Amino acid sequence: MAIADVAASGEGEAGDDFDALVAAALPDGFDWDWPFTHDIADDLTILEDAISLVGDNPLVPSSSREAANRVAQVEKLATRLDALQARLLSELAQSTAWEADGHRSAKAMVKFHANLSIAEATARQQCVAMVRTLPKIGVEWAAGRLGTCQVRTLARAHANPRVRDHMPAAEDWFLEHGLADDHRLFASMVTNWVRLVDEDGTLDVNERNHRNRKARLTQDSVDLSWRLEAEMAALQGAEMDRILEEFIEAEWQIDWAATVAEWGDDACIEKMPRTPAQRRCDALHRIFRQAVGLRLGETTATIETNIVLDQATWERSLTRLAGAEVEPMGGAEAAEHLDDGHRCATIDGVPVEPVEAAAHSLVGALRRVVLDAASVPIDLGRKRTFTGLSRLAAQLGSTTCYWPGCDVASSACQIDHLDPYTPRPGPDPNGTQPSGGGATNPHNSGTACGCHNRFKERGFTVVRTSTGGFEVRRPDGSILERAQR
Repeated sequence: MAIADVAASGEGEAGDDFDALVAAALPDGFDWDWPFTHDIADDLTILEDAISLVGDNPLVPSSSREAANRVAQVEKLATRLDALQARLLSELAQSTAWEADGHRSAKAMVKFHANLSIAEATARQQCVAMVRTLPKIGVEWAAGRLGTCQVRTLARAHANPRVRDHMPAAEDWFLEHGLADDHRLFASMVTNWVRLVDEDGTLDVNERNHRNRKARLTQDSVDLSWRLEAEMAALQGAEMDRILEEFIEAEWQIDWAATVAEWGDDACIEKMPRTPAQRRCDALHRIFRQAVGLRLGETTATIETNIVLDQATWERSLTRLAGAEVEPMGGAEAAEHLDDGHRCATIDGVPVEPVEAAAHSLVGALRRVVLDAASVPIDLGRKRTFTGLSRLAAQLGSTTCYWPGCDVASSACQIDHLDPYTPRPGPDPNGTQPSGGGATNPHNSGTACGCHNRFKERGFTVVRTSTGGFEVRRPDGSILERAQR
């Protein structure tokens, strides 16, 4: 009897636990031990019926916490299915089943019958190869605890033959951060790990990108539209990105002022006259127009691009820059270096090649920053307000807004007092609100986008953890954190 039949017969309800529904639909004497001793097709039919049953009912409950748990439940199931797809490809590759119909490989067979893109088929094959090297990653993926996004990030790193053999030594480190960290942070850490293990390869690629830098503006002869294309090395690109973001922000402010003037209290982002893509294009146009009257070599106003480089990496890069031999890092050593605070990127987390950054530090401005044990800046200057150097100190602690799930870049955020400078008005029945009188220093600061800085006034509080991160608490004191799978 299928699961759908169970629900129809009244033996199970849509709200019943998945395990109970499955148990009611299984034949007597069904063996739960893996591998199943019966036809796997029966198991897949049961699974398909279960998905159909769930699909016939509303998924979103009334409370936000229940909704978060529902997201985690569905994502866990989807992740396990992703792992099952990879396992199928792996087992096909070890069999001869793909040869009978003339397919060149198991990947070609799966691509054809699943109607996959080349990119998707390749991604699955990369995952299969990576899991064979890192079996612990495969176990957590199959259990649905480690997400497919994290697995594919590792699979792309594993596809690099220069770092592949170093990955087993760092497998536990990958697993620890993959399970605990936000994907954006995890992907950045994996990228940095690859760069540390393959320093020569990374530097060679960056030098090649600099040699091959180019830009061109071409017009389509049919519709007369224009296309701007450019390629460059990391540091030059990071500087241009920072300048462009400043001009984009200026265009946003123009749009928002116009929207408020037209709509008043009903103003919202959806009513702004231009789309984000249009503002980016207009910002680029404004950069060109402002440069019209300038002569080459003339001193102009500058937009500062801050590159954050830890001391160990800076010294190591200067040694390489001087032509001395530097012992390559192994997988475990690179992981330890990252945990010790390695960083070579802009304030917003845009990666920069360390040797190139070190070289520019010799001719540009170099600023010392002192961090405490939790990597929070504690000494950057004398000012006591969040402007100038104190604002920069606050931005160094995070590359994005501190609110969970928000990716607004640090440079576009406001600097917020975690413990308010002045007490908040109104009652505090739960005793969860800070008392006020907070100091204006980096440890009491955080980067918050305008939306979440205002949203915090609904009773939410933000505190800095012992590890230097941030913890957002709801008005009732509970922590706003990722739901467990």
